[in-house]
Amino acid sequence: MLDQIARSQGIASMDAGIIRIDKSKVSVAWPYRRIFLHAMSIGGLIVAALVVWDQATGGDSTSLVRENGLLENAQIVLLGATTLVGLACLMRIPSRLGKDAGFWRYVTFAIVCVAMLGCVREIQSIGPGDGFDGFGLPRFVKRIISGSTALALVVMTVVGAYRTRGQWLSFTRFANLGFLWPLLPFVGLFVGAEVSEELNWGFAEESVEVIAYSMMLVTTGWLLTTDQLSEESMRSEADVDGVAYDDDSDRDQRIAA
Repeated sequence: MLDQIARSQGIASMDAGIIRIDKSKVSVAWPYRRIFLHAMSIGGLIVAALVVWDQATGGDSTSLVRENGLLENAQIVLLGATTLVGLACLMRIPSRLGKDAGFWRYVTFAIVCVAMLGCVREIQSIGPGDGFDGFGLPRFVKRIISGSTALALVVMTVVGAYRTRGQWLSFTRFANLGFLWPLLPFVGLFVGAEVSEELNWGFAEESVEVIAYSMMLVTTGWLLTTDQLSEESMRSEADVDGVAYDDDSDRDQRIAA
């Protein structure tokens, strides 16, 4: 009975003062704990710098928030940088992560796709006879890029799900609030942007989007430079004396109590 209860909690077995835990059932926490603070700081500095620049150069009342204005151009730069850093990150994620390498590659690829879609969305659409003076892309080009990016994400999802079909249960350890919490402020920022748009608060809308896109950039930057993606650095509570972890494929590590 005790053994059955232990297994339901991710404990593989208990013997001789040693608790052996199945790593595939141990929940992990998001390693980059200051992601939102850093995004707020960077985004806030960008917005403040653009406001100062606008005042110093004698900009009019719409130069910050209009189409292809300062804030929108900053958003395009942030999304473009996120795409480039994310692509570099895809080539850097080490194979030493084992099964988790595929998971982190997918996370990075998803961020790249979202950044590309966002970048295309923010770029002004132009068509014959529009008379638009500024940077833009023809509508059909935007549709091609958006469709191709969305298709690539769907294909990557299907292929990844098929290739890891025997490991799906091991990925459930990422399905906890301790790991997924960055999605809450990220989604909240876009909700705030939509509300601001409905209320015609142009400056608030564009500023919030700058912070949201900054969050994407700092995430890919962290993924590119971090060494915290291993199981050991993400394990939330189980890394204590008297615990040994079962790797459900090959290695067991035992730590005596």
